[in-house]
Amino acid sequence: MGSNGASAQATSVGTAGTTGLSGAAGSMVASGSAGTTGSAGASGSEGGSSGAGTGGAAGSAPVLDAAVEATADAVITDGSAATCAGQALLLEGSNYLEVARPIQDDFTIEAWIKTTASRSGTMWYHGNGLVYADVGGAANDFGSSILNDRFAFGVGNPDTTIASSTVVTTGRWVHVAATRRKSTGEIQVLVNGALETAMTTAQTASLTAQATLAVGANTIDALYFLGTIDEVRLWNVVRSQVDIASHMNARLTGTEQGLVGYYRLDEDDGPTAIDTSAGQRNAILVGGSNRDRSDAPVCP
Repeated sequence: MGSNGASAQATSVGTAGTTGLSGAAGSMVASGSAGTTGSAGASGSEGGSSGAGTGGAAGSAPVLDAAVEATADAVITDGSAATCAGQALLLEGSNYLEVARPIQDDFTIEAWIKTTASRSGTMWYHGNGLVYADVGGAANDFGSSILNDRFAFGVGNPDTTIASSTVVTTGRWVHVAATRRKSTGEIQVLVNGALETAMTTAQTASLTAQATLAVGANTIDALYFLGTIDEVRLWNVVRSQVDIASHMNARLTGTEQGLVGYYRLDEDDGPTAIDTSAGQRNAILVGGSNRDRSDAPVCP
């Protein structure tokens, strides 16, 4: 493994959309999404672009019943849901989740994260571990991390890393995803539902070197994710960009095809994170747990 660099942070972030009301039908629609940020050039300077949704009104204002009003009240100005997301897991630099690894060939990993902490380096194992199944040395393994303020993902044998162009250490909720296709060796990273980097690697083996998967830690080098995490999803299929973008703000039923790990992290406390997918692979919290009310932008 490589050496670890100093941590850094960035604070460029977009704004959210407004709420629009439709007239005759009397329904309410919330639109708008968080803006994205980008990076510039070899110098490492960062520039952010803001994105704003729009809302419109047609006809006379509808009369909203109590349930609709409650939902409307839950949608706050940054696009987050004040009540829908339940709990989230606060990772404080030494605790993490651990579960028997359920993915190895074709797969997709997803999570909502909120952090300002990063490490610098060139390979995914130099960063603060996020969804991680790595072993020391050259091996058929993989991992993701927060590296150079970006979301990084990589595979081993040979070690290959790709990273997002968007800065994710904004202190606000960001959706991150990565995919891997065994037959071609292609890997991808997506941020807030947008495909940002893709590469075809020489690695086309099953990534089985590490029997366990950690969420929130590179346990080999003791490099821990520092921040809040919610809605961790593991799939044994390569999800399309459209599928990822269209479902990242919605709760899942747990019965979706290819879903092999779904951790909503809504438990009040305790050492177990319940897997609500059909596989029921509950994860164990190592190093203690700390739950917090989640305002991640996820609603049923």
